Amino acid sequence: MTKNGSKSDRIIDAAVKVIADHGYHGAKVTAIAKEAGVADGTIYLYFKNKEHLL
Repeated sequence: MTKNGSKSDRIIDAAVKVIADHGYHGAKVTAIAKEAGVADGTIYLYFKNKEHLL
């Protein structure tokens, strides 16, 4: 994954990958943040929770 694009787009792309790899319930916000190259808390600036991100 590249670090280009908006943070929200990077987070969504990362969520798709992590959820595809681990399933919704197995996907952790920490793993999504790591894949997107952002801090865990940054996800909550853009999305209310994991369900909202989905």
